[in-house]
Amino acid sequence: MLRALLVLVAGLNLDAVYRRLDNNHLLVSFDGAGTAGGVAFSARDVLDWNPTTGAYALAYKGSAAGWPDGANLGEVSGIPSDSDGDALPYSLDNRPYIANPTQTDTGGVKSGSPPDGIGDACQCGEVNNDGRVLASDVTAIRNGLTGSSAGVLAPERCKVSGAGNASLLPTGMRSDCNVVDVAVIRRALGSFAPGIAQVCQPALP
Repeated sequence: MLRALLVLVAGLNLDAVYRRLDNNHLLVSFDGAGTAGGVAFSARDVLDWNPTTGAYALAYKGSAAGWPDGANLGEVSGIPSDSDGDALPYSLDNRPYIANPTQTDTGGVKSGSPPDGIGDACQCGEVNNDGRVLASDVTAIRNGLTGSSAGVLAPERCKVSGAGNASLLPTGMRSDCNVVDVAVIRRALGSFAPGIAQVCQPALP
C-alpha cells in the first residue's frame, strides 16, 4: 500500500503517514510539491488516500495556515502530529489531546447550534453527554455543586473559566467547578460575554 504511494510521487520524501481509524484512509504529506492520482499538492498540504478506490483527495490546504514549503506539518504546529494516538494529525483533529477517532461534533453552545469544530468529547461546559452546551448542563452542574452529581456525566468538562484543577470531590464533582462556571455558561447561553473558554481538562494538553 505504502509502496504504491511512493511510486506516484517519485523523488519526494514522505513526511508522515496516518491511518484514520474511522474509515481506514491514509493521510499523507510530502516534503515537496507533486501530483498524486490527478490531485496536485504542495509541500504544505495533506492528502487523503482511499485504499478501497485508490483515489486521492486534498484533506488539508497547508498554505491557508501560512506554513512554509518543506516544513513538517507536525513540527510547524508545535506539538506532535498525532499527540493523542487516534491516527488523526493535530491539524485535522477536533480533540487533539485525547483520542476520539470518530470525531463526533454535535454542535456548540445553545440548542440547534451547528458543529463548531470542537469534538463532543472536549466541549467544555457540556457535562451530560448530549453534545451541546445547554440549560440542562447548567442544571446538572448546579445540582452537582449542591451534592447531587447524578446528572453530571462528564465532570471533567465543567470548567469554562479560569485555571483548572483535576482533583475530584467526594461527590464526584471536580474541585475546579464552581458558581463562576455556572454564571459563565448561563451568560453564554444568552449570548453574553465573556463566553465559554476551552479550559476544561479534555481540551488541554
